[in-house]
Amino acid sequence: MSKKQWFIDKVNGKNNELPVSFWLHFLDSEDQQNYLENPNVFEENLKGHRKYVEAIKPDYIKLMSDGFFQYPTREVLSVRSFADLDKLSPLSADHPWISQQVSLVQAQLQALPEEIASFYNIFSPASYYKFLLPEATRNEVLASKIVENPDLIQAVLNFIATDIQTLVREVVNEGKATGIYFSVQNVQDKRITSKDYEKIIRPSELEVIKTANQVSDYHILHICGYSHSRNDLQLYKDYAFPIFNWSTSSEKVSLAEGKDLFKDKVILGGFDNTPEGILATGTKEEILEFTKNLVDETGKERLILGADCTLPKNIDWQRIQWVQEAVSGL
Repeated sequence: MSKKQWFIDKVNGKNNELPVSFWLHFLDSEDQQNYLENPNVFEENLKGHRKYVEAIKPDYIKLMSDGFFQYPTREVLSVRSFADLDKLSPLSADHPWISQQVSLVQAQLQALPEEIASFYNIFSPASYYKFLLPEATRNEVLASKIVENPDLIQAVLNFIATDIQTLVREVVNEGKATGIYFSVQNVQDKRITSKDYEKIIRPSELEVIKTANQVSDYHILHICGYSHSRNDLQLYKDYAFPIFNWSTSSEKVSLAEGKDLFKDKVILGGFDNTPEGILATGTKEEILEFTKNLVDETGKERLILGADCTLPKNIDWQRIQWVQEAVSGL
């Protein structure tokens, strides 16, 4: 049996094993590096994956999309009316921003020493929109635009979703990724309520999810708590993906509590990804003990181990191996 099938069997409840994997970025300023402007980032991304997989041998893998955070239709930022939006054209499957991501996935998978479940990193339409904005004011600017013209922003996000749907189809059908790792996040601004999110942002995310489920049965929903961002987890309870990952450290919702909240989902995570977390600061003994206690408290059923989000770039990879060692003894 391949590791990929073993992982799928876990998701389908056919075994009580404990898959383990962590991930990290391989580029500096990954949200600003742009493949379309600097093709060298493609090889840097691939080189990072190759080195990491050879050293860690993960049970499953998140394929990083570093170099492709910048959605190419920057004109969405200039949309002031529905007439402006009507002038924009969706991306074709052979647009470099899509076709080169397919090539990246193919190369990333070819670099694997064995067949394992693979999930390509794809952001929500709202996140791709935010990445086009200055980093320091992303959430504030998006919130202001939503307050000023919610119907227009909803339409803009739905337009972006059309291109993300094409990307999803291509990376699974042509790239051969098992599925996607779909990153969603509340707008980090108090002006945008959960009701606003449901009305304005959620529809674009549901369109991406619908397309993803047409091309594969296996995907990960990542509710992003990066940099201590907070989310209303209730918003995502009915998102139709089999695996859910959230920040246990930011949200203060443990894996055991998550099992109750996301009742029919496989839950993934458990490890604080920040530089202050146990994985980055603990001794070997502390990490071994933490891993054992985490599994004891949560139970092996419907559990996959990983982190809240991306690990620090400078973390000692031996720390990941300590978690693998702990799991091998359970």
